Amino acid sequence: MASMIPHVLAPETPNSERRMYELFRDKLPGAWKAIHGQRFLLPAKHRTREGELDFLLLDPARGALGLEVKGGRVERHADGTWTATDRHGMRHDIKDPAKQASAAVHAIREYLGKGFRCRFEWGVVLPDVKSSQDWGPDLPRALVLDSTDLAHPESAVERMFRHWEKENRRGASGFGNRALPGECVDALVRMLYERHPSWLAPQFDAEYRELLRLTEEQKTLLYSLADHPRAAFSGAAGTGKTVLAMEKACRMALAGKRVLLLCFNRPLAAHLARKA
Repeated sequence: MASMIPHVLAPETPNSERRMYELFRDKLPGAWKAIHGQRFLLPAKHRTREGELDFLLLDPARGALGLEVKGGRVERHADGTWTATDRHGMRHDIKDPAKQASAAVHAIREYLGKGFRCRFEWGVVLPDVKSSQDWGPDLPRALVLDSTDLAHPESAVERMFRHWEKENRRGASGFGNRALPGECVDALVRMLYERHPSWLAPQFDAEYRELLRLTEEQKTLLYSLADHPRAAFSGAAGTGKTVLAMEKACRMALAGKRVLLLCFNRPLAAHLARKA
């Protein structure tokens, strides 16, 4: 039985990820660690990079493997778009799972630097479909854990590692080729969960100064919130969501209200606490 992080899933966890969580927990070896739903915020050259991995599997004998999970009847269309049909027959557009997984792994790998020579690769999990062939040149069958692999997920993971080992021998991957000893496993877990907040302060400060001046549209949105007790804003990293949230919290506090400001990342939380 693998060691799972977190030990208990959040109630809102999608059913497809909940199934895989239980499967990895019950059917992967005890020496493995499986991290679920890890969002990360890492310093990059110009601004912090935000992303998420549905699962990060840590096998001391082989390395690390980042996985993106897509439930439902997943299809890739001729124009390169992806859709998933749910159990109610509703079709939804979804992001390219291969791009999501590879981008997240590359972001973490880039942050770790060239000195990190342990194997760190990616794959895709499609638990509700049967894959009989490649999903395109960028997603070979070997990198997909599908419905036929659910009985033996370890074999599917080993197949992914073997694929990347072949790619590494051909020089197609810039990642390391070493196993993942205990100290590397612990270092990765600390980096994702326990890193001291000060490591991101310069990047947060730079972005905060850059975004400090609210646009007229953002000001209008904040004013409109005064008459709406609930609102949701979405946007890519760096579009000002955090600045808006901080500004709204300050305005509420100045109005004499008790305010609780929440976010997904401990270093970001510490940064916001200092700013508050």
